Amino acid sequence: MTETRSIWGLRLLALTVAVIAWFVVSLQTREVVAFTAIDATLSYNLQENSRLMILDAPEKVRVKVRGPASKIGSLNPFQVSVRLDLRDAVKGNREVQLGPKDVDLPEGLEVDSIEPNVLQLQIDVTITAMKPIAARLVGEPSAGAVAQEPEVRPRFALVSGPESRIKALASLSTSEVNLNGHATDFEAQAFIVSTDPLIKVEQSLIVTVRVPLVIPGVDTADRPTQ
Repeated sequence: MTETRSIWGLRLLALTVAVIAWFVVSLQTREVVAFTAIDATLSYNLQENSRLMILDAPEKVRVKVRGPASKIGSLNPFQVSVRLDLRDAVKGNREVQLGPKDVDLPEGLEVDSIEPNVLQLQIDVTITAMKPIAARLVGEPSAGAVAQEPEVRPRFALVSGPESRIKALASLSTSEVNLNGHATDFEAQAFIVSTDPLIKVEQSLIVTVRVPLVIPGVDTADRPTQ
């Protein structure tokens, strides 16, 4: 009986020593928890070939990260990113809640918060359409000449972009065509200009602009041509 008690006593002592040793090592290796905030790049995973696009999509959100001080100190901001799975998206407005599952982080780190954590997205469909081209005239002709309605060749351009933006677009514009120094009809080359970065011109960007000029009181037949 005494021998049994002695064995159990030794076992208990060994267990106590092991627990104390683990506790001491744990205290020595335990690190202080630190925090850092990173402006993380935001990307969107839409259904392939869906022709959907997000208008004015936010490009970054602020992610507050927590973890061991050593990992936080060596964290590269490019190691943190946010990816939204929108493969079930349809055209229209959508509210998206962001959470830790959407954030890519190095192992050993955790998401503390995301700002903003709710996004209001406008999802549209990409279409193509033909739009008229309007010449942009600047300057003043010589000899009192007056510019008439310019002719643009070609008259229309094929564009692509979000349906709502293209339907609202009355016409495209050319780059500036300068009237200075001209007193008779002339032609000039110009670029097609889209003021909306989401609308893309799908053809040659160069057009020819013919500008008729009239001098009041002078017969058209008597005017030289350029």
